[in-house]
Amino acid sequence: IQNNQRSLSIDDIVSRKWAINGGIRGHYFLSNGEWQLTLQQDISNIHQGQQVGLEYSHRWLWHDFRLGLRVGTDWKSADLIDYYYGVSQRDTSLSRFYFQGKSGWQTYMSINAQKPINENWSWLANIGYRRLPNSLLSSPLIDQNNISNVYFCFLYKSTSLRNS
Repeated sequence: IQNNQRSLSIDDIVSRKWAINGGIRGHYFLSNGEWQLTLQQDISNIHQGQQVGLEYSHRWLWHDFRLGLRVGTDWKSADLIDYYYGVSQRDTSLSRFYFQGKSGWQTYMSINAQKPINENWSWLANIGYRRLPNSLLSSPLIDQNNISNVYFCFLYKSTSLRNS
């Protein structure tokens, strides 16, 4: 990060601690879908922030494939965003880089496909996109407005537990 020939390195940023969230989650099941509402609070007293999530997921079969679509949004409090993405004098004396986080909405979606190989093994592919809240895009710790991911893996399901 550079500004007027003076720079701020990620190494200058004080390491943030991991927080432990506690909360409740409600589910409303449909024949091939599910609504989910989540309320979370930092119970470790690290940032004292909250998060609220609303998500819809839909599943269906197509030939031998199990397909899934997930869309949702998370509201994150200013305390949570500021703790992880804020920059202050704890990180640098260069005040031009200071950033105080505000609450914001983070939307996301993902698509996955799973196909059995045999009784125990299957493969899973997933592609996801997460749009970061506008309230944190001005943070010098952020260089793009989204997070994209793709993964492919093999799953093993033990049959010994089912036969016990």
